[in-house]
Amino acid sequence: MKAYSDFINFRTFKSDVKLTTALMKAFLPVEENLQETLDQFAANKISEADFQAFSMKMVKSAHNIVQYANYMAHLDNAIIINGKIVNAREYLNKNSSKYNLDESKRREFEKNLDNEVKKLVEEKGLIKNAKVDDKGKLSIDGIDMNDFTVADFKSLVRVQGRVLSGNISETDQSHIRSNALARQMFLFTNWLPQSIDQRFGGLSYNQGIQSYEYGRMRMVAKILITNEGGLLQKIGTLADMYKANDKGVKALHKMYEQHKADYLKKTGLELHMSPDEFYDMVRQNMKIQGKEILSLLTFLSLSLGLSAVLPKKDDSQWQSAQGYFAYIRRIVNRGKDELEMFFNPLKFAEFGSGAKLPVLGVFGELTTALSHLAKFGYGVAIDEDNTKKHYIPQIIHTIPNGKAIYDIGSVIFPEWYKENTGTVLNPEPAGNVTR
Repeated sequence: MKAYSDFINFRTFKSDVKLTTALMKAFLPVEENLQETLDQFAANKISEADFQAFSMKMVKSAHNIVQYANYMAHLDNAIIINGKIVNAREYLNKNSSKYNLDESKRREFEKNLDNEVKKLVEEKGLIKNAKVDDKGKLSIDGIDMNDFTVADFKSLVRVQGRVLSGNISETDQSHIRSNALARQMFLFTNWLPQSIDQRFGGLSYNQGIQSYEYGRMRMVAKILITNEGGLLQKIGTLADMYKANDKGVKALHKMYEQHKADYLKKTGLELHMSPDEFYDMVRQNMKIQGKEILSLLTFLSLSLGLSAVLPKKDDSQWQSAQGYFAYIRRIVNRGKDELEMFFNPLKFAEFGSGAKLPVLGVFGELTTALSHLAKFGYGVAIDEDNTKKHYIPQIIHTIPNGKAIYDIGSVIFPEWYKENTGTVLNPEPAGNVTR
């Protein structure tokens, strides 16, 4: 939220437009047209008005807002240590050995972590050490701008921004492009593979973000399945692991050893991840999963609440309020549906109907045609004219261009259509027949 607030308020680093523009040129991933604008800026001539005009162009795109918030979050937490750009929070966690401390000291360390991060950033922060010369050239005290650490930091900001905006990875892109069906399936849902992987993917190393990833729903499910005891005891162990008390640290270590052995068996490679890094990853996944469940419950509550307070059609306020409530309810239902899809198999099954992935609609229509054909056969078997008449137009509608065929056929052969369907008009597909 702080990064978004900085964006809408046109925050500049050190109240220096030149420095802010130089840092954006170096690290901010933006759309091609905006990148050209940045490249054209002469840093020694840029004014406050120029910077605000550029920011106004960015605010027109939700994609750019996400990229900027991600970029700001990375810069605000980046520090210079021994000629390398590192994340202040990760640096403190890595060098704390907090899981070797007793429970009270570990809790105290994590309680004071935000303050320690703030102090470290104030002392060694990337922004604090960044400067720009009269020619607009950016330099950062303590690092070589041509060093791999700068390239790695740029890559990290870019990849994390892509993940946040729901774009698929290069690996997913190559797999999808190599398959014609996959290209059609994800034509309008290219956010889906990344979202599935974040929740159900196995433990693997992501070169883009330079760290290991583990699908959070898969991870939580595996903890619940493999831990001993009843359901309440399993949930208790899960809570202990998140709180990282003494009992939870033991459970985390057991989980680490098991995954380390499984990773070697599966890939033939060693898991280059320290126990502390693994524990932090597991706890962070639990935190995100808990927030996602809370968000889903919030959307469900809002959806039910809006349905309850929506004015009735005979209410005098209906005409003035229906548009407002319908708009809000649509937004809430959209958020609810996208989250619920990963928890409710029936919601995910909607993709197979063609509603979400049009290419799969062919299979849905084939299933519908077979169902109608079977019901038509039942009508023939029992010699029920009404049943036969109802399902003949339904079968016609499920074949390619069926609606056009039905219209033309009803004109050319009106008597046959009237005898076998009960009408020469073009009925819409109906629901179940009440017999």
